[in-house]
Amino acid sequence: MDATTNDTTSESFDLTKVESGQSLWSDAWRRLLKNKLAIICLCLLVFIVFLCVFGPIFVPHSETDQNLDLQAAPPSATHWMGTDTLGRDLMVRIFTGGRISLAVGLVATIVALVIGVSYGAISGFIGGRTDAVMMRIVDILYALPFIIFVVLLTVVLDPILDQPWKKLVLLFAAIGAVEWLTMSRIVRGQVASLKTREFVEAARSLGLSNSRIIFKHLIPNVLGPVIVYSTLTVPSIMLFEAVLSFIGLGVQPPASSWGVLIQEGADNMESSPWMLFFPALFFSATLFSLNFLGDGLRDALDVRSSKD
Repeated sequence: MDATTNDTTSESFDLTKVESGQSLWSDAWRRLLKNKLAIICLCLLVFIVFLCVFGPIFVPHSETDQNLDLQAAPPSATHWMGTDTLGRDLMVRIFTGGRISLAVGLVATIVALVIGVSYGAISGFIGGRTDAVMMRIVDILYALPFIIFVVLLTVVLDPILDQPWKKLVLLFAAIGAVEWLTMSRIVRGQVASLKTREFVEAARSLGLSNSRIIFKHLIPNVLGPVIVYSTLTVPSIMLFEAVLSFIGLGVQPPASSWGVLIQEGADNMESSPWMLFFPALFFSATLFSLNFLGDGLRDALDVRSSKD
């Protein structure tokens, strides 16, 4: 009887048959792979980024090459997407303009993340009157017209910035500095709910400082919502940059972005519709891909979702 019991016990606790657990990130990746629309959008986004980064290397034309004999020429075997009003190849301009548009979206989102995550985490962790004051500041900033703030900032500092790259950096910083408010609210709510958990109490009992608890323990636990919102912030910033470039306050010639190209295409829409169609196609495809990818990441990182 004892031998039978021992055999049964050894079979029950056979370590080779114990199923290994999965981390949150591996489980989220598995669920994301099952979302076909999100994966298609991810592949499309990677393809567009590849074209923007490496496309100009393989195109036998330069962004600055002008051919007055081919002004606003329609798509052909030589110029697959046609030319603009100065005879420049539109395809290489779309690729190089995409570099700036994507860079604006990425860098400005990083600026918004650094400000919003730090501000929201500190507010949510401290709580009390400090939290109330910090959130009222956010409410006040929400009431301000952001586009006017960016316009005033670029106009006031424009005489100081004598080089085009400095103006571009100012554009990155200006847009990122006004896009952090929603992120701060999201992080503040997450941190406020996590600060009473056991791992925070354990960190306090070990004598860790508040800054270490915030940046080493709390912020890593809110990365899921932060990543999801970041994928939704990039397209909104790109759209904001396109609006600024459309009204002449964004990227300045000879540099180009998708917003600049769309503005030029809108001016010549009746005579040269391809000048508007192709930049708008790339811009729309990128925005749709980022938004659907963000939705897929939100579903994949939702720990409350049922296990498959």
